[in-house]
Amino acid sequence: MKKFVLLFMIQLACLQNGKAQQNVFGEYLNWVLTDRIFYLYFVDENKVEFTTSPPCPDAHQWQLVFEDDFETEGYLDPDVWYVHSGDEGVYWSPENVTVEGGKLKLWETAIPNPGGQYSQGMVSLKQQYRYGKFEISCKIPKGRSSWPAFWLQAGHLPESYYNEIDIFEIYDQYDDHVLDESSINKRHSMTLFYPFPDISLAETQGYDGPDFSEKFHTFTLEWDPFTIIIRMDGDLKWRYHRFENWLGFPVSCLGMEPNRKYHIRNSFPVDQQNVILNSSIDVRPDVLPPLLSELPRAFEIEYIKIWDRLNVAKNVDKCDFSLADNHTSVITGRTITLGGNTDCSTIVHEPTTERFHGECLTLVATDEISLKPGFSVEKGGHFTAKIASYEKGMNSTSSIDENEDSLIQRTPLYENSVISEYLSEDSLSNSYEVYPNPNAGSFTVVLNSSANEFNGLAIINLNGNIIKQIESVSENKVNIDISNQPPGTYFLVIMVNKKGYMNKIIKQ
Repeated sequence: MKKFVLLFMIQLACLQNGKAQQNVFGEYLNWVLTDRIFYLYFVDENKVEFTTSPPCPDAHQWQLVFEDDFETEGYLDPDVWYVHSGDEGVYWSPENVTVEGGKLKLWETAIPNPGGQYSQGMVSLKQQYRYGKFEISCKIPKGRSSWPAFWLQAGHLPESYYNEIDIFEIYDQYDDHVLDESSINKRHSMTLFYPFPDISLAETQGYDGPDFSEKFHTFTLEWDPFTIIIRMDGDLKWRYHRFENWLGFPVSCLGMEPNRKYHIRNSFPVDQQNVILNSSIDVRPDVLPPLLSELPRAFEIEYIKIWDRLNVAKNVDKCDFSLADNHTSVITGRTITLGGNTDCSTIVHEPTTERFHGECLTLVATDEISLKPGFSVEKGGHFTAKIASYEKGMNSTSSIDENEDSLIQRTPLYENSVISEYLSEDSLSNSYEVYPNPNAGSFTVVLNSSANEFNGLAIINLNGNIIKQIESVSENKVNIDISNQPPGTYFLVIMVNKKGYMNKIIKQ
């Protein structure tokens, strides 16, 4: 059997007040997708810089690692699913969780309980996932004040409330405390939370869709260390990149270049998450109660599927492995070997007082899986392994389609950025001059202020790529040369006194 040797070197440095700080980039140790050696440096706690381009996951196809189609009447596998009960802000009742007719049903009922006058159903997968593709086919409850959700949350962490991906929440919209009747069962809201480093920020996107209670729809999340994509019935609804360039434009992994600084978008989650499904009744103040004639009603799920990236070039050989330390519960590769001798320690642990269920580990390889002395699964732990087929050329569906590019979120940076606002071409001030324009590829930018007020400039082509970038100057005149670029239209974006200006450059 041909052997592959994977070389990987990474240097992490995060300095704050002269001391090394723990950083959020440990996941790169789990995302070795190429034999290229690269280095990663932290400029400060909100910026990162690569000395070479990072390894991107897009070239590796999705491999199904979990599926439940709820075919067994009246049975939800207790080794896989956790059924919530009790008062957690709303009251969850196990009686409100059923499997019938090939569907998981989470009920909303007008049954009084210690937590209030309504009962709801919630389930979550015991296995946690860090990155992957997650999809359900579902139909939501019909009627006002329903609040179904499909989401991921790092439930066992102290700061778990802010480690969250809401693939969808669907709830009614109110305008000045008045219910918008046209929004019932139609508003698809998506939210990301993550604490960075000690604060919580949220990014939210939403749109008015069809009546999601009328028929079944698919909702899909694609999540890797660089990008989050959410789709409804296969259509892109939100693409959120983890990194931004210094102009405030989101950057995909494939668009990241060596020796350039990128801002980390604070709300991008990176921790392992539990997958959660629930249906609840909105009991917030000023929200109308549900019509009793509409209860009981159910959130119906036909299936749930989860995929992970399958890296066929990687051979995994671990003597000592800890799920807690490695922040991943799915390992993929060409070959996987865990353990080796009695001195090794690779254990899938039992439940503890801090963790209400045992650890879960899934192995997927294309050629071979070897479990050797030192590997063990404690009672209450959950372990699965499988040999998967690999179809060459079957890659990710997460690349940008031409007709989706207009949906990519483009937002300016705030707070720590040099950009506090964008000004349009019509809002040019007397802050600078450009001449000659048009030109043959060489032109001059003259600042009508001191060089200390200059915050940077970039030349961008019509594809949105930065072809030239200057972050500081020693005098108020800058000579620009783009003679190596083809003739056409370019844009000069310049930051002066923390304001952004843009104007067109014509290269003849």
